[in-house]
Amino acid sequence: MQLEQAQHEINHAQEYLNGLEAHCHDAEQNTARAYSVACKLQEECAIDAVQKQGKQQGFNKGLRQGILLGCREAENNQPRS
Repeated sequence: MQLEQAQHEINHAQEYLNGLEAHCHDAEQNTARAYSVACKLQEECAIDAVQKQGKQQGFNKGLRQGILLGCREAENNQPRS
C-alpha cells in the first residue's frame, strides 16, 4: 500500500515537473520572439534616423549649392561700371 502511494506521489510530481518544463519552454520561446521583435524595431528606428539625417544633409547641401549658384548668377548679371 505504501509503495503504491509513493508511486502515485512520484507520478504526480513528475506530471507537475513536466508541466513546469513545458511552461519554461514556452516562456523561453516567447522571450526569444520578443527579443527578436525588439531588435528588429531598434534596427528599423536606427535606419529611419539615418535616412532622415541623410535627407536633411542632402537638403542642406542642395540649399547651399543653390545659394552659391544664385549668388554667382546675380554677380554675372550685374551691370558693369
